[in-house]
Amino acid sequence: MELQTPNYGAMKVEQYFPFFMKLDVMFPSRDSVCGHALLKEFGANGLRVFTTPYDYMASLGLFTPLTRDEIRAAAEKRRQNMYVAQACGKWFEKEMIAFQEHLETIAKRYADRGWKGKKARFRPRTISSALQVAIRFYNHIDACGIINNRQIHQDIVDGFIFHNPGYKQPLRTLVSYFNRHGKVFRKLKIEPVNLNIPKDALLPPDKCNELIKNWLCSEGKESKKGLIGILMLMYAQQPSKLVRLRMSEIQRNEKGIYSVAFGTTELELEPEISALFDRYLEHRHALSMMEDDLHNEWLFPGRKFGCHMTSSAVSCVLKDMGVTADQLFATSIYNAYQSGMRHSKVLVNAYGISPLTAIKYLKLLDPRMYDEADSTNQSQHATG
Repeated sequence: MELQTPNYGAMKVEQYFPFFMKLDVMFPSRDSVCGHALLKEFGANGLRVFTTPYDYMASLGLFTPLTRDEIRAAAEKRRQNMYVAQACGKWFEKEMIAFQEHLETIAKRYADRGWKGKKARFRPRTISSALQVAIRFYNHIDACGIINNRQIHQDIVDGFIFHNPGYKQPLRTLVSYFNRHGKVFRKLKIEPVNLNIPKDALLPPDKCNELIKNWLCSEGKESKKGLIGILMLMYAQQPSKLVRLRMSEIQRNEKGIYSVAFGTTELELEPEISALFDRYLEHRHALSMMEDDLHNEWLFPGRKFGCHMTSSAVSCVLKDMGVTADQLFATSIYNAYQSGMRHSKVLVNAYGISPLTAIKYLKLLDPRMYDEADSTNQSQHATG
């Protein structure tokens, strides 16, 4: 690695010296270095601090670098254990442990049925959120004199939501757990959250046309921003999904037309978008100093070795354009609906969004169709 000045090099050596000292203690030889052991020892924040020596060793092939999802899952596991540890010595300690095990069982069940990777529906962060609200709820009822789950009643739940309105949605997981496992005498309920989408979330048609025109004409390094914008506005790709697109998921036929499977259906892109794809791929390059372009599997490489661009980086790109991810997503769904995609399942298959999200937009865009679908669903349950 080329150093800028001798002083700069000395400073970096001193900065990374503790990392290599720890390595010397942990592993007897180069061949025994393990990414999971490094993560366990340093934690996610520690690997972020020592990202340069970590990436350097990974580039030498001393170990297989961990994926961003593996690092994130380990960080979430620490958070989860921290929330459970806050119940230590209190009457609800065993309840928190049981709830954590329950959540992990659900996550495993989803994974065993194929809901993992890009299709994951019960992620580590979901478990962390549920445990965070659980410890907050238990501390609340403990202060109210409750000493057993059986004493929890509807007024207690309503009172907690009144004082903590931001926890209404994540509290549902805990309340559902109480109801299904007989933890309370009478079933508890939480009123539905308003699913309506703000009307001002939709971009005006003139603004959409201007953005699309500029993005399709983007050249050189600007083609990256253009492709990000096009995929989000025209194909309803949210940042978290967009950054996880792999090069292997992009196909190009003999006519130079690209196709991508955002959902279960493969979509053929327009010629103008395919031309933009070509221009972007000419300038696509790895951002990490430790790897070359060919060895990064992601469509949008990140700054960390072997990783993809982050969602926050996409948000920064959009901010420079004067739009938000929510605006592009809402406008994309609206435009798809106006173009004839008037069934939630079509949106799910084409864009890979969740059924709940598709139904939410259907409710906003066509209340009558939503009410008809909802009444049909209720009648089926009644006859069943």
